[in-house]
Amino acid sequence: MYQFYLLGLIFEAIDTYLRGLNVNFKQLSELVTSSEAALNELNLKFIEISQIQPKSVKSGKSFEDLLKNKIPQNIWNIFPRTQTGLIKFSFKELETFQVKYKIKNKQLSIFTEILKTRKSILQIEKFQKSLKTLGPNRFIFFNYDLYGAVTGRITTGNYPIQGTPLRKTINPSKGNIFIVADVSQEEVRILTQISRDKALMKIFKNNLDFHSYTGSLLIGTDYEHFCKLKDSDFN
Repeated sequence: MYQFYLLGLIFEAIDTYLRGLNVNFKQLSELVTSSEAALNELNLKFIEISQIQPKSVKSGKSFEDLLKNKIPQNIWNIFPRTQTGLIKFSFKELETFQVKYKIKNKQLSIFTEILKTRKSILQIEKFQKSLKTLGPNRFIFFNYDLYGAVTGRITTGNYPIQGTPLRKTINPSKGNIFIVADVSQEEVRILTQISRDKALMKIFKNNLDFHSYTGSLLIGTDYEHFCKLKDSDFN
């Protein structure tokens, strides 16, 4: 069963690789506009509750200097830091930190979303810039990387079309549709039936989200809390 599934996937991958994919430039521009609007709304919320301009927070040092009196000391005491003692300044670090310690702080939560949105806009703009060299047909050609992610997920090189929100701007060819499938989870379901692993069987029997369940175990929080935080991430 698995071999049949994999062979079909390989055929489709080769076909897509040879024909290329068509980019919807209008939708890509609209994506930038909507992301910038979301960022502006977050900035206003942050200013309202902290009286600090988000643009002035550019590093771990400025983050700590400007928000020192806005966030309780007990939170600063357990903040993830670099070897030089600076705050680890990235949305992934801040997000993981809040989930792990079940921290609820408005300034911290909103600023984490600001960092996420900033990165998303930069990724889209970088994608737009790289597409300026395309001809009138606007087809992109890319390379598959079977071992591109540590999780085992197949990724693409040259253009990161596998990630959201960029994959939403790819148009299927005439007479075709795109189906977004979680290949990694499909493999896990098959292997669960073969191995009869109790933990995996519990996940699928109770209709739990595989990634959320394993994520909650990795960072040491309960499943429901992890799902709530994940659902609040509009990206």
